[in-house]
Amino acid sequence: KKVSRSQVTKGEEFYYTIHVKNIGTGTSNNVTVEDNLDLDLEFISSSVPNTIIGRKLLFDIGTIEPNQIIIYVLLLY
Repeated sequence: KKVSRSQVTKGEEFYYTIHVKNIGTGTSNNVTVEDNLDLDLEFISSSVPNTIIGRKLLFDIGTIEPNQIIIYVLLLY
């Protein structure tokens, strides 16, 4: 995970990037990424479709080939 700024004031928008890489030698199937938001953060949008359950964000990646990298960008405040 990477954040677009080192410090954010409550209520300011910022970008949060999640990198997912298959470091194995085989294809990974049915891959899901789960990330829990801190209580002080609010979700605005994502570069990919997702499901939100309470404070939990779920991303259904599906299949990742060996060495493939998937990048998700979230806009939070």
